[in-house]
Amino acid sequence: MDELPQHLYERILPLVEASGIHGHLAFVYEMVENRRPGHIYVDQANNPNTTLVCNDNGFYLAFGRPDETLVRPLVEHFFHLNLRENYTSLLASSPEWMTVLGRILDPLGAEQFSRLVFARAARPGQALIPAGFSLEPITEEMGQSILDGTGTGGYGIANWFIRIAGGPKAYAAPGLGLAFVYQGQIASLCGYCGLSKREAEMEVGTVPAFQGRGLAPQVSTAFLDQCLARGLELGYTCDSKNLASIKVAHKIGFVEVEEIHGYQLYKEN
Repeated sequence: MDELPQHLYERILPLVEASGIHGHLAFVYEMVENRRPGHIYVDQANNPNTTLVCNDNGFYLAFGRPDETLVRPLVEHFFHLNLRENYTSLLASSPEWMTVLGRILDPLGAEQFSRLVFARAARPGQALIPAGFSLEPITEEMGQSILDGTGTGGYGIANWFIRIAGGPKAYAAPGLGLAFVYQGQIASLCGYCGLSKREAEMEVGTVPAFQGRGLAPQVSTAFLDQCLARGLELGYTCDSKNLASIKVAHKIGFVEVEEIHGYQLYKEN
């Protein structure tokens, strides 16, 4: 497969749209819009039939015709790189793609995984701010405290979404993302982990000491309102076994629309 030049990225969109999947499309569109670095590989540049979209955030997606002979060398190369830093994974856009990836990656011992994809079915009521908490934007300063763990009780919330955006300053630039703050510490937040002109992929997290208080649905509702006011649709996905995240999705008016499957492109220690 050949790497597609950046100025030709839009040529893969027919394959993406024909796939019919809904999950993680913000990761694709933000690359096409040159908002996020990565690499796109195709069988041919003029009229692609097969493509691997490799966002530097660690989410790779396969679209188009699942040509095993064509993609095998590249997929095997990815796996042998052991792309653990961003927990890199390759998602199949169809059952046929999953079959092909299985024939390539199962013999290598790659781990399968599944993610639930949700769509917004209803708009929740107004977000409620609990007594003693303040609702604050994720500024550059707050982003830094998430990145270094000082604002989240020592990495009580995963910081990967700040890092992959290019750091706190880059993350804060769009002015999207909100957090509940209690006595100077972040308790719960909702921001984006993928951002295109049409969609924001949601990232939700609550510090363990504040879990079980219903904070995540409320801060997510506030973020939803923030995005809708800008004309952005919301994308919500989570691991199929993440019951807490599934509950949050339901509470903010989202329903499951599909389950997507893929493989990790790194080896567990």
